[in-house]
Amino acid sequence: MRPFLVHVIPTLENAGAETILVRLVEEFDKRGIEQAVLVTKGSAIDFFFDKIISHCPVLLWKKEPQKTIAFLRNYKSNLKFLGWMYGGIFFAHYLNFRYRLSAEVVWNIRQSNFLPHQ
Repeated sequence: MRPFLVHVIPTLENAGAETILVRLVEEFDKRGIEQAVLVTKGSAIDFFFDKIISHCPVLLWKKEPQKTIAFLRNYKSNLKFLGWMYGGIFFAHYLNFRYRLSAEVVWNIRQSNFLPHQ
């Protein structure tokens, strides 16, 4: 069974990580990878919302938490979370704990200002 990938990200505003997410969603869609984007704080008026919704479902936690949980439970057996930035990582773990989803969580921390010791 192929995994169902859920990108967990705070918003879809116009910024670095969100730009990368849009590109990744487009490429995964071309390859037939089932996915969704779960936005924890944002809304349908976020900058990249329209672009992503054309490739996969966008789940708006702030507006529809019950609908989001019902959607995720449909894919519980093969659910994988990709947490974007610290807020998305924390929220993915929260969902697993609070709603007993047992999804694998992969972290994606994007940092463009690495120092020599990092």
